[in-house]
Amino acid sequence: MLPNTPETERIRALAESLECALEEDVRSLAGWTPGTAKTHRKRGDGPPYIRFGRAYLYPKKGLAEWLHARVKERTTVPARSML
Repeated sequence: MLPNTPETERIRALAESLECALEEDVRSLAGWTPGTAKTHRKRGDGPPYIRFGRAYLYPKKGLAEWLHARVKERTTVPARSML
């Protein structure tokens, strides 16, 4: 977790002004470790991101589209067909 410092708040505000989420926020939402986030970036199966210096920013629009593409619809099977 990023320490709550003036620098962290400045970085978070800059990311917000660019309509992006910080990597830490995405990891927290997904329950990922830093290694898992890195693996998803390398495989190309994670949300779209921007590498900016040493930071990874996730555009909120791309993140939302990536999440919506993973929505699972519950399918119901009539009880008789299960027997």
